[in-house]
Amino acid sequence: MRRRMIKSTVSAVLIVVVLLGVPLGIIDVMRISEAEHAALNQEVQRIGFMLDQQLDTGTGYNQAALQNLLAPNTNVTLTFSGRTVMLGQKITDHPATSGTYYGPAPRHVTAIVTESWAPTMARIRSSLFLVVGVAVLATVAACGVAFLQARRLSRPLSDLAQTAERLGSGDPRPRHR
Repeated sequence: MRRRMIKSTVSAVLIVVVLLGVPLGIIDVMRISEAEHAALNQEVQRIGFMLDQQLDTGTGYNQAALQNLLAPNTNVTLTFSGRTVMLGQKITDHPATSGTYYGPAPRHVTAIVTESWAPTMARIRSSLFLVVGVAVLATVAACGVAFLQARRLSRPLSDLAQTAERLGSGDPRPRHR
């Protein structure tokens, strides 16, 4: 009887953990990915606008100023006045590309930012490890609570079975408890 009580409690907790943990993990992965893409798109807009302003002043573009705007593990491809310029280091591992910045006429500046997706994947992995860790902790806690609960609930029934066994064997002495 104790085993059945423990199994039913633990299986109910496992079902709840799976039904809540899997969507939580999926939502967290989507949230992290969308935040990174939004930051990347914001960066391309900032760099494209800065290049557009530099070209608007007529002094040409300042490569050092644009390079300082770039985050680590990021590069940008700029197209303006019929030429293409690439700033930053080349991304070789899991690149993620931003949307394209399209500047107004007559300069028609375009900018595309690319960054390494490896740090984002590390954040996603750590987030998923946290979700799995909490699920395992909840399952272990449920097992402990189920064991204690089953022992507590089955004790009176075990005492009753022992008393019935004793009375059935012909021993009419009163119970100790």
